[in-house]
Amino acid sequence: MKRQVILIAILVLGAAVSAYVWTRPGENEVDQNLAAQKQEFVCEKCGTRFELTVAESTAMYRSETGVTCPNCKAGGAEKTDVKVRVSGFASEEDKEAAAADESGESAKSFGSRSRAQ
Repeated sequence: MKRQVILIAILVLGAAVSAYVWTRPGENEVDQNLAAQKQEFVCEKCGTRFELTVAESTAMYRSETGVTCPNCKAGGAEKTDVKVRVSGFASEEDKEAAAADESGESAKSFGSRSRAQ
């Protein structure tokens, strides 16, 4: 009985220490190589193309206006050439379409159909 109480106390203490370590606020680590990389943006209002570092764009995203254009000072500029890749299970057709997209070709060619009247 005494042995079980000691074992339970050790488990509870371990859980408390683990919860404290993982939930205490700490300093966010920033990868300096990633923060220094450049991203290209285009202004939706005036069409100006400009570059910002990841650190600069992150700071702007956190502001109320978002990424602002250096030319017209409008907010809401969008990144260019954004490619989203989701890994997982893909069919052969999806793999062919992705490969064709990367090479700049269409995976399927759609011809025009004419109706017989």
